[in-house]
Amino acid sequence: RLHLESAYWASSWNFRFNDFYNHQSSDHILTLSGEKKFEQASLLTQYHYNPYADSSVRTLKTGIQLRLIDAIGFSFLKEVDLDEDENINSIYQFDIMPNNNFWILNLRYEDDFDTQEFSFKFKFNFGRDEFKNYKRDFFSFGRLR
Repeated sequence: RLHLESAYWASSWNFRFNDFYNHQSSDHILTLSGEKKFEQASLLTQYHYNPYADSSVRTLKTGIQLRLIDAIGFSFLKEVDLDEDENINSIYQFDIMPNNNFWILNLRYEDDFDTQEFSFKFKFNFGRDEFKNYKRDFFSFGRLR
């Protein structure tokens, strides 16, 4: 097996390439992703290709995160199966993050194959520094999973 990974980060651009190659079957598992950050928004796209017979899939994930003012953020992430032309997962998320560093309100709706889930999180901070990371890392798409 061979794993190739490459990434390019510029001031507001992020590109990533991952390829897992199996020489016995000559198959690849390929992931290409890109992200563009603006001052108050971030855009993401990711293409994933897996040609193995038992798990063959081609997916496209797209998302946007908006933070129109410092204390309010909105996130949307959608993943679709390109072969079946159907929704795999959709996430809608709304965050209220006041500057007082004492609480955060997170509302989230997730829709996938067979479930629809709504969650409500109210997080309190009792003096922990890690709490600031939530606001600072708002534009991290990894926090949506």
